[in-house]
Amino acid sequence: NWVPDYFRLIREKPWHPMALFMRWNLKYNFNKETTLMMKGMYITDGKKLLGDKWGAKVFPVPIQGSRFLAVHRLPIRGKIISVGRLDEMKEYNLHMPKVIAELRAKGYDVTWDVYGVGIYESRMRALVDDLNLNAYIQFKGSIEYKNLPPVFETAQCFVGMGTALLEASLAGVPNVHAAPFDENGASEGPVY
Repeated sequence: NWVPDYFRLIREKPWHPMALFMRWNLKYNFNKETTLMMKGMYITDGKKLLGDKWGAKVFPVPIQGSRFLAVHRLPIRGKIISVGRLDEMKEYNLHMPKVIAELRAKGYDVTWDVYGVGIYESRMRALVDDLNLNAYIQFKGSIEYKNLPPVFETAQCFVGMGTALLEASLAGVPNVHAAPFDENGASEGPVY
């Protein structure tokens, strides 16, 4: 899922350190032996940047759409969820505890369930402790794909990116598409 974000970065900020790294990576690591999976909407860019120049095979991300379209929604007011790695590129996870604190300070009864593990988890937990939000932010750990559709049933909102964002959208969950590498709350807008 990270590849399309880099396509945009390469086009919009060609001298950004990550864009330079990605161009180097494209030059030396992508070839006819490479197989990439990405969102269908980025296939044209993927084939143009990778397939046409280096012969890489580019395929759409396999999402079991019918599983998510069949979700019976019973949203709980104020329940926000995120699903994904707690890792680099997903810095929104480091900003969300502050968002929850601000919303609660303004009188909104919100909670945040976090599904995933990664290098940011300890920093997130420390921030949750510092903000005294343990009763409102739950770390749920990893979740098996087969158990993901029921998670969307009670969510009022999804915050995140990647495949999980598409799955939440298919399930009918309103969402905020977090911007990659951003810790300040930037959004790419909702996915419908």
